[in-house]
Amino acid sequence: MRATAGWTALTRHLQRLGATDEEILAAGLGRLASTGRVIDQFRDRLVFPIKAANADGDPEIHGWIGRRNPTHDGDDGHSPKAGPKSLNTAETVAFHKRSAIYRPSVTELDPHATVIVCEGSIDALAIAAHAASARQSRYFAPVSPSGTALTDTQAALVLAI
Repeated sequence: MRATAGWTALTRHLQRLGATDEEILAAGLGRLASTGRVIDQFRDRLVFPIKAANADGDPEIHGWIGRRNPTHDGDDGHSPKAGPKSLNTAETVAFHKRSAIYRPSVTELDPHATVIVCEGSIDALAIAAHAASARQSRYFAPVSPSGTALTDTQAALVLAI
C-alpha cells in the first residue's frame, strides 16, 4: 500500500474515525512536528505491514515498514529531506523492532522450505515474487529483521517458520 504524500491525510482520517492524537502517536502512525501538531509518520512511502500472532494464534498487524519514494533519492541514493530509506514503526506497546520479522509470503510452506534472511523488506518481497513466479513459493520463506542485526528472538521466530 502507498501512503499519501500529504502531511496529515492519515492523521485527519483517523481523527474523523474517533482516534485521539495520543492514540495515533502510541500506535506509531504519527509523530509530533516542530509546531506541536501530529503529522503522518509514513507519508509518501510504500508501506508494508509487520504481522505477529495474537493470543488466539491469528495474525494481526503490530507495526509497519515504510520504504521512501525512490523519486526522492538523490544521485547518491540519499535524501536528508525525505528521511531514511526504510522507516519502521517506532517502539510501541505492540511493536518491538528487535522482536519482529517481516515475512511477505503467506503461502503454506513445505516442511523442508529454505528460509532466506534478507537485509530489508524490499529484498524479501523480491525473493517472494520471484519464487511465486516460478511456482516455488512454498519452498522458500524470505524474511527480514527490518534493518536490525538478527536478534536471538528473531532467530527463534525464523526457526519457527
